[in-house]
Amino acid sequence: GICSPLSLGDFLRNERLKRGHLQRDLADFFGCCTANLNQWEYNKAFPEAPWVGKIIAYIGFNPLPAKTLGQRIKALRLEHGLYQRELAEHLGVNVSTLKLWEWDEMRPEKHKAEFAKFFGDKF
Repeated sequence: GICSPLSLGDFLRNERLKRGHLQRDLADFFGCCTANLNQWEYNKAFPEAPWVGKIIAYIGFNPLPAKTLGQRIKALRLEHGLYQRELAEHLGVNVSTLKLWEWDEMRPEKHKAEFAKFFGDKF
């Protein structure tokens, strides 16, 4: 049944059940296998970036934590279905720098304009 959602997997499962979709149909829609979808829904595994973007689009909002700047960067990156490497390339920084931003160990002061341009008003 539907539970009180705490994770991306919980939100995914609740939305699927609310819409009356079967796991196999949603797996086909996402382009993954049913076993992966099951693991995501039951929080046994976290989906890779491209699928996170699809899941967020499916549930209609981004439930990922975004209390800190680093969490917000990561949540927006995943919402866009991007790996760290892809966003780092777009911003013209190395992956280790992006990781430090996402971990709140460094702030992207010099790159705020690029973030705003890429993510719009969500950043």
